[in-house]
Amino acid sequence: RSPSRGLGDVYKRQVLYWAALRFLGEDFWISGALLYAPHLILLLVLGVVALPLLLFGPRRLLLVQAGAAALVLFEVMGLVLSGPAPQTPGAPRMRVLTFNAGSGRRSVAELVRELAAAQPDLVLLQESEPHVNDAVAAALPGFHTLTSTQFFIASEYPLSDLVEPPKIPLGDAERSPRFVRVTVDTPLGKLDVFNIHPISPRDALEAVRGAVRGGGSDDRADISSNTELRRRQAQAIAQMARASAHPVVIAGDTNLPQLSRIFADSLGQWQDAFAAVGRGFGYTFPVGRRFAWMRIDRILAGPELRFLRVGTGAQRGSDHYLLWADVERPPR
Repeated sequence: RSPSRGLGDVYKRQVLYWAALRFLGEDFWISGALLYAPHLILLLVLGVVALPLLLFGPRRLLLVQAGAAALVLFEVMGLVLSGPAPQTPGAPRMRVLTFNAGSGRRSVAELVRELAAAQPDLVLLQESEPHVNDAVAAALPGFHTLTSTQFFIASEYPLSDLVEPPKIPLGDAERSPRFVRVTVDTPLGKLDVFNIHPISPRDALEAVRGAVRGGGSDDRADISSNTELRRRQAQAIAQMARASAHPVVIAGDTNLPQLSRIFADSLGQWQDAFAAVGRGFGYTFPVGRRFAWMRIDRILAGPELRFLRVGTGAQRGSDHYLLWADVERPPR
């Protein structure tokens, strides 16, 4: 076979891989599992193929490899090149921070140290515990705090109207929607802030891994049920957010990666801080392994607000990196 035809096949496979993730996503169990895989391997394969072309030619075929690499980098891996935005003169701003605390299992001291160093105005913790909440509150004297199940909110500004949404029917059971809403009276005006943490796909991914390896569970019903619950939780968040009386901020561990159909269909109408003003990949999970490869922790906002800067953490107080964003409310 000619080199051009072989490289064309490589490019077609990359396009098909992206299309399966983008258009099938969680609707098909295999593509749904691949959403959570480290996609860096695709880039490494392209590098291996490109090296002999660079050394021995024909070098014109490197254009095909460059196209495939761009598809992987930007569409599959989620590379962002936006960068910070200038602040509107006179417009008030605040810093929102979200952090999956991982129940404080790693290091509460490191978690609190990094959180306080970020100088947030509003802190949203998920998967938190009372001893973590107490440590964070002690590090932010004067902040208003609220707690609900796994969620903890600390704010420099007054908090009110904590809403715990009703449970979601799923089959014969009712499940938690895994979010809360609170109204925060900020210099930007009153904001309806959602602290969210849809269910993890971990159990479903373990079932897929067992099926692929020929051992363990291969219960597709469990996989479908897990996906459907995450979909309904995202839909419940979106439904309440659309009905909000004030500008909306949605932040937390979404458990929905870059090409998630669930995220696009339910939460895609809101601005994503990293997509708007980030630079790089902005991966927040998993921390403590060789490298993080998913951007699942997010800060979203409605059209009345505007993101200025965004950043991720660098320590290992949790199995997630924290995420912060500066947001303003420009004059109409």
